[in-house]
Amino acid sequence: MQRYLLSRLLQALVSIVAASIVIFVVVRLTGDPMQVLMPPEATQADIAAARVAYGFDKSWPEQYGVFLTHAVQGDFGNSLRFRRPALDLVRERYPYSLLLGGAALVFALSVALPVGVYSAVHRGTGLDYFSRGMAAFGQAVPPFWLGLVLILVFGVIFHVLPTCVSAHRPTWSYRPSPSPWPWPGTLLASPGRVCSRYYSRTMC
Repeated sequence: MQRYLLSRLLQALVSIVAASIVIFVVVRLTGDPMQVLMPPEATQADIAAARVAYGFDKSWPEQYGVFLTHAVQGDFGNSLRFRRPALDLVRERYPYSLLLGGAALVFALSVALPVGVYSAVHRGTGLDYFSRGMAAFGQAVPPFWLGLVLILVFGVIFHVLPTCVSAHRPTWSYRPSPSPWPWPGTLLASPGRVCSRYYSRTMC
């Protein structure tokens, strides 16, 4: 068990480092960020000074080394958009991610497991074919597109579920008034994919 946990931990660390390298390179391939961040009236001297202040004058390996050194110490720098520490922004929003992911997982398990067991026992029935089709649909459709469509239908058109993340953030809502219900309408964005995965595993 310890060897398995250590191997999984090592794989997670390698995946995190690899993902950070890919994101680091892709972001810098899009161009000079200072050209976007600086106001139109900024001179070349202003842009050069800002580039030095943010460390963009260094080579890519040096920039990544500085980022990695600060990251292992819990310092992920400041957000260029919000002008605040990036870690503080993550801490503010992480509870909503846990709420959304946990609610979607509970919803998916409560649907996928009973349907999967029923379909395994009653093969060839109408519910079996319907659930198989829905599982294939959930695997094939991109979750980000399906989530937006479900939010539009249930949150904007029919007003069945709120689209806001929390009642404390009413500006995120498309509804005329803030909803007191804390469960976000984006709960519908995840269960399709999660449900189809659990259903497929149950059938196997």
